[in-house]
Amino acid sequence: MPPSNLILLPPDAPLAGAPWTPELAARLQAAAWVCACLLIGGFFATLRVALLHSVSARVLARTSSARRRARIEPLLSRTESLATSAGVFEVTGEVLFAMLLLRFIADGAPIGWMSIVVTSLNSITLEMISRSVSSRPPESSASAITS
Repeated sequence: MPPSNLILLPPDAPLAGAPWTPELAARLQAAAWVCACLLIGGFFATLRVALLHSVSARVLARTSSARRRARIEPLLSRTESLATSAGVFEVTGEVLFAMLLLRFIADGAPIGWMSIVVTSLNSITLEMISRSVSSRPPESSASAITS
């Protein structure tokens, strides 16, 4: 039987008709925050990679209206600083994800070695998945956007 701090539902609640308790609501809210931080980190990782691989001339050539081109051009000249900012937000999301996951797994108990090991394994696995999704080659990303 797994440790009780790794179970989302109380052990005495049947899955089909689990009662809505404040404890369950708090666990679901904590799980939602963990997932939100993972998604935020993944979003900013994807944005950073896209900014680093953007070619200003190609982006401007695909822009149809002159008004939109004039609006995009100053942003394209700042892609490196925008990519740095996205990288900072990416790291922030990853750190928040790891901290909230550790808090979720510990579930109010003192943080022990088992919580740290489980958090580390989950964090590393999910961050590797997030990075592999965000680091697709730029050609496949660009063709997916335009089609």
